[in-house]
Amino acid sequence: MASKSGRYVLSPLAEADLEEIWRYTAENWSVKQAETYHAGILDAFEGLASGLKVGRYADIREGYFKYAISSHVIYYR
Repeated sequence: MASKSGRYVLSPLAEADLEEIWRYTAENWSVKQAETYHAGILDAFEGLASGLKVGRYADIREGYFKYAISSHVIYYR
């Protein structure tokens, strides 16, 4: 996926996770809540892709960072 202010690419597993998050939220809360949460995650992707320095170092691999959004965590480099 490309953002307006930067470029980011989601792995196939990340795409699947994003779909599952939407599905779970829609089933357990509402479609409206799923759309709102999904939009918030996409906004976070765009901010991170544009260089927003809000993440913390992730001790999983060299050069990786993490950023929490609600009850989920975005891992990126």
